[in-house]
Amino acid sequence: MSPNPCAQHGRHTHYQHREYALILSCEGYADFKQAITNTFLDLFHSPDAPEFVEELSKECDRVLAAHNGEWTKAALNELVLVDSAIKESMRLSVRVIGMHRMVSHSLLFSHTAVIHKLTLLQVTAPNGVDFDGFHVPQGVRVAVPNHFIQRDPDVYHEAERYNAFRYAAPGGADKVELYLQQKQNSLSMPSDSFLAWGHGRHACPGRFFATYLMKIMLAHVLVTYNVAAKGPKPKGIARNEFPIPSVTATFDVKLRKSTQC
Repeated sequence: MSPNPCAQHGRHTHYQHREYALILSCEGYADFKQAITNTFLDLFHSPDAPEFVEELSKECDRVLAAHNGEWTKAALNELVLVDSAIKESMRLSVRVIGMHRMVSHSLLFSHTAVIHKLTLLQVTAPNGVDFDGFHVPQGVRVAVPNHFIQRDPDVYHEAERYNAFRYAAPGGADKVELYLQQKQNSLSMPSDSFLAWGHGRHACPGRFFATYLMKIMLAHVLVTYNVAAKGPKPKGIARNEFPIPSVTATFDVKLRKSTQC
């Protein structure tokens, strides 16, 4: 990235704003690409992949036919099994820790903070803060153990297993309305036990857009192709707190008979 001619004056310029926007855009798409890649890896490498894929494909075919072959917003909202399959993968592939905070006397806004997606937010608290009688002094950095919360066996049955239908059971159109009424189960809704988007007022504002993109991608693959994983799921790598999916996985991909000319 080219040098900033105004950096020495300590001013935030249009140049810097464009720079920040570029970094944040790249970081956001990196998270999105990792999430959908992990979904394909988890789904098609699961021991229950034939059952999962069959039910997911039925749902996509049914919803697409009901909406005249177009993936409208309303159609995507009805893909409750697809929603569940992606959310379950994000549950298992979340970054190790998240929602970093530092107890400080001022707000830091620097290139370092931007590169870390502004997760290093400093709380104005000269005297520190208290949590349930536990005092955190100024200058201490705190974070949330996302990985362990989302794999807590007291919250999730068979927490280490990928279950594409953990949040929504197959059942056809009669199950959709019930699922939509229980929006806390949906992919775009953070909770105390699902922190992939963050939580509270600072939850990812782009999560709704990202949810629709991922659902379109998975649905398109399911209605267009027959996919089978070749071999066991390859192990990803971890960089600092970020789990990176493997790029060595291979799949057999064929057009479904219904889509062949």
